[in-house]
Amino acid sequence: MDALNCNALPTAVTKVQNSPSVNNVNSLAKLLWRFFHSGDVKLSSKENTPTHFYKYQRFILKHYLYFINLLTENLANSSDELALACFLSLLKFLKLEAEFPITQKRLVKGYPWVLHNQIVHAACFNCDVNTKIRRKFYHYFRNYTDFHHFTLKSVRELLEEGVSDAGVLDFCVRRLLCCDDFNESQFFIEVENIEESTMQSLNKMYSKTVIALTSLDLPSKTKKHFLLSAPIVLQRMTKPQMMIDYLLTCSKLKPTFGCLSLEGIFLLITEYDMEIPQFFSRLYQMLDEELLSLSCRWRYFDLLDRCLHSTYVPQIMTAAFAKKLSTLALTSPDISACIILVSLILNLARMHKIVYEMTNTSSSDDVKRNDSFQFEASLEDVDLSHSSLWELQALKKHHSLEVRKLLKHLETDSFNRSQIEKSIDYKFTSQSLNSSVCMVDSPAPVLSHLSDLCAIKCS
Repeated sequence: MDALNCNALPTAVTKVQNSPSVNNVNSLAKLLWRFFHSGDVKLSSKENTPTHFYKYQRFILKHYLYFINLLTENLANSSDELALACFLSLLKFLKLEAEFPITQKRLVKGYPWVLHNQIVHAACFNCDVNTKIRRKFYHYFRNYTDFHHFTLKSVRELLEEGVSDAGVLDFCVRRLLCCDDFNESQFFIEVENIEESTMQSLNKMYSKTVIALTSLDLPSKTKKHFLLSAPIVLQRMTKPQMMIDYLLTCSKLKPTFGCLSLEGIFLLITEYDMEIPQFFSRLYQMLDEELLSLSCRWRYFDLLDRCLHSTYVPQIMTAAFAKKLSTLALTSPDISACIILVSLILNLARMHKIVYEMTNTSSSDDVKRNDSFQFEASLEDVDLSHSSLWELQALKKHHSLEVRKLLKHLETDSFNRSQIEKSIDYKFTSQSLNSSVCMVDSPAPVLSHLSDLCAIKCS
């Protein structure tokens, strides 16, 4: 027993409580570190321990736990230096509890789960926490596998309790669940057998956390970010098929949520062999005037271009999409939208004979009047028996030079990708979406920079 340091302990705790400062925090932390190394913080069995020593251990433990509460409270301190000193002290105690366990109840698989849970609640679930502490916490979450795993465990339990705070949910989604630069090679706690058990259950814990999140009513911005990151989320889950109900529900929520959910559904079809017959119906339903005003429209157009490359898509279905695209191109006041719509049609005409044949028609009043196509009809009910892409003939008189240049290629005997790319004098600066996920191998598209075209602002 260290009687001298034991007597100094209450005074040191009082100083931190009444006048928190970096020096007071560090002094008390060093004092408690000595107790850890001497084994005095470990709570022995009452039956096998002398009464005076058992009371001594209880006294040390009581002040230690109280100090931990003070440290977590001060993570919200406005002083960056004090908040950081408290956070670093907590991490030090996290390692000490793993090396010198207080009781087995505070451990899970050799990891000091109880203390870690306190840190997560203070750093992530407290809206008043110092912003620099959240950045520091995220650094450890991103770079240490065990820290990552047990943080997800804390988040899952919180989500299952039904948290409703918008700031907390946003942080959980943006920083924790949609983390795409996770380093799996490092461990924060060096404990025997913890590395193997943590690696085995990490993705399983991640999946449980995601499922818990999908049961909540997320704020609009948070939900949008989650759906944007759906491909990242699905690839990390052990059973991504469990997300299909959530994504299908979102696909009914027009416009933004429905648009963004389609990419996740497409990934489940192509990568995980799920059969979703209504996918093309949802894709077709989403194609309307409202879509053209969305900031995420380029994602939809890139996805549509990939989906309709497949030679397994029924010809009548491809024709229906082409007809709807041409109708939108004719009525759209946005030049950049018109360019992308025409480009998609030319891609389809190049790959599908039925679409190319539909372009060979006039735009006379009789053709327009006898057109059987109904824009609002579902994909299953669409009627193309007396329909053609006469809108393209009308668009040849468009006031935009770029649109007219694109459509000139329909007048030649054949048109190819290089001809059309040369006719558009744009400098592509952003990277287009990764189009490696395709239903089948297919011909190269007329335009491979769909995401760039959607971002074009024409004067």
